Amino acid sequence: MSLPVRRKSAVYTALAVRHSRMSTFLRFPAVSARVALKKSAVYKRIAEGTFPAPVLLSARCAVWPEDEIDAWMQAQIEAAQPAPRPVPGPTDPAGSSRASRAAKARPQYRPAPVAILVSA
Repeated sequence: MSLPVRRKSAVYTALAVRHSRMSTFLRFPAVSARVALKKSAVYKRIAEGTFPAPVLLSARCAVWPEDEIDAWMQAQIEAAQPAPRPVPGPTDPAGSSRASRAAKARPQYRPAPVAILVSA
C-alpha cells in the first residue's frame, strides 16, 4: 500500500512565491552598519531625497525595507564607476612620450655670447 501523493495547493504556491519576493525590515543600527553612514548623514540624505525614507510601523518604530537599501547601495556603486576612457588616437611619429613633449615645450637654455678681451 503506497501513500497518496500530496500536491501543493495553489494557496501554498502563492504564499511561497510571495515570500520569496518579500523584503526584510532593517532597524537603524543595521542600516547604518550596512551603508557605513552615521545617523546624521542618513537623516540628512533622507531630507535631501537621496536616501530611502523609513517606513513607520508605529510612532517610535522606523524600519527600512532591505531591498530599498540594497538598491540604494547598488546605485551608489554604479554612480561611483569612472566614465570609460576614450581610446587614444594615432601616436605622433616624432615621439609622443610625456618626457619628449615636455622637452619640446621647454625653451632651450643658450648662454649669452661673451666677448673676450685680449690685452697685449
